[in-house]
Amino acid sequence: MKTYDFNTLLEKHETLKQKWLELLTLEDLYEWLDLKEKLLAMQIEMRSEYLETKLVNDRDKWLKMIELKTEVDELWKKIHTDKTADAVINQEFFQKDLDLIVLSNTANLLKSKSDSVVEYINLVKKKLDLDKDFGWISAM
Repeated sequence: MKTYDFNTLLEKHETLKQKWLELLTLEDLYEWLDLKEKLLAMQIEMRSEYLETKLVNDRDKWLKMIELKTEVDELWKKIHTDKTADAVINQEFFQKDLDLIVLSNTANLLKSKSDSVVEYINLVKKKLDLDKDFGWISAM
């Protein structure tokens, strides 16, 4: 499985959030939108890897199930029932399944973070508009 450096993107997102209303510049807003695109691109890449890997894992599980179900002992009696074959497969594929869950959850996290960027930027734009329209009040 590919490794992703999503922590750097998330740290940048949190840094921009910390600047909040008073210190954000137009360049920061542009950088934040650029960051949103990077978060979405990584999320799409992760989701694609998830789907491809899941497809391969599902195929491998079925092949393993066929292999286990065709095993017989010296008396030609089946060695595995459906439940014992499932247990063997679950144990064998545990780490791969866990990695897929982590990949899917991370992709969902990136999507969630990227979705919030526009909301933050809209708040900043509202603040800038209010300052422009009513800035003379705070100057008194």
